Amino acid sequence: MNSGQEKSGKRVGRPAKNPALGKRINAMFRLNEATRDRLMAAAEQSGRSMSEEIERRIDRSFEDVDLMLSYFGKPQTLKLAHAIAMLARTVEAKSGKDWTSDADTKADLSGAISRFFHLYFYEQDEENSVSSAQAYRLEDMGRAHAAAESVAEALGLKSKAREKMAAFLETPEGKEAFKRFMAGKDAAPLSDQKKD
Repeated sequence: MNSGQEKSGKRVGRPAKNPALGKRINAMFRLNEATRDRLMAAAEQSGRSMSEEIERRIDRSFEDVDLMLSYFGKPQTLKLAHAIAMLARTVEAKSGKDWTSDADTKADLSGAISRFFHLYFYEQDEENSVSSAQAYRLEDMGRAHAAAESVAEALGLKSKAREKMAAFLETPEGKEAFKRFMAGKDAAPLSDQKKD
């Protein structure tokens, strides 16, 4: 309860109507119990009714989106900024260190961003496909590359490198190269492997 409620013991009244928002209408929707309980607790804390609390939280979600778009311009730029934040979290989770203070983690993030940008800008449509002559090594699946692939996959982006690597690892040569890689030995570039 806020201080006004504590003195009177009553709920704060409904806020004044804003004519620009139009008249209030009923909206029916379902909630799970945990969300309902959190909303009830928040409504009690703020002195609002449950309906007012729901409306305020929905309004805030739009305000948050508007604020983010005022910073980033268009939705696509916001999506790209979000992807970079995901890359930073993914790289830090894999290294266990902060990218701002650890040189290796910073290098991993730089590599992850570089790989992700290539994937994001050049691998999503057939016209900008990666050259079939480009060599892919199993070493490319280091922390930086793996972070970029992980975030791209989470965002539903295509990855020709991931597709080629997956196809190669199904071949006998790929399985053998993977064994060597896991044993810490150098694996040959995919372009050097014999084709069936």
